[in-house]
Amino acid sequence: MRASRAWLLAALLAASSAAAVTQGQQDDFTSSADGWARGDAVLGGPGGASDGYLEVTSLGGSGQNSRLVTFNQLQWAGDYLDAGVESIGVFLDNRGATALQIQLAFGDMIAPIVGGTWYATNPVALPAGSGWTFVVFPIGSGDLQRVQGTATYDDLMANVVTLRLLHGDVPQAMGDPIVAKLGIDQIVAMPEPGANALLASGIAALVACARRRGRA
Repeated sequence: MRASRAWLLAALLAASSAAAVTQGQQDDFTSSADGWARGDAVLGGPGGASDGYLEVTSLGGSGQNSRLVTFNQLQWAGDYLDAGVESIGVFLDNRGATALQIQLAFGDMIAPIVGGTWYATNPVALPAGSGWTFVVFPIGSGDLQRVQGTATYDDLMANVVTLRLLHGDVPQAMGDPIVAKLGIDQIVAMPEPGANALLASGIAALVACARRRGRA
């Protein structure tokens, strides 16, 4: 009975949050980290001494709570395809003594991990003592690998229920057991960086042209 209730809750949450994620939405942890599965809200992020961020500590071991599985938040659930989200950017700071392989994993259910479908990005290397580094995770159909379950990329990304940030040498649904401390700030859903760069350069060119004409 309890198991069936859990599945029903997951289904209801998925249905109610199908359009929650939006392009440009951001978590900056300026006030607190309430609602996130793991981590503490502290000050001193990339924006300065008063900038709040999420700090996650992993003690290693074999259990899920000993791994670098850092968040599971409904505000990041929804239809990524309809929202036009092509990548996730986030500031990360590796404060531990171990180099990390960071990846994002998208799931179609909250719990348990076993039984759902998960897709994960390729790992991004974050050396020990990295300092605040802005990392971009492309999440197009050619950027994610299915590591568990049967749902297609389109089916999953049109109805994401869980977004996790974790550590692993290969894409997987749960991180490797490690000892680590990681700072996380300014998670943002965005188009590909190249598109933004082209748009910014185009606007700059138009502004420069307008100024020249104004002076003439």
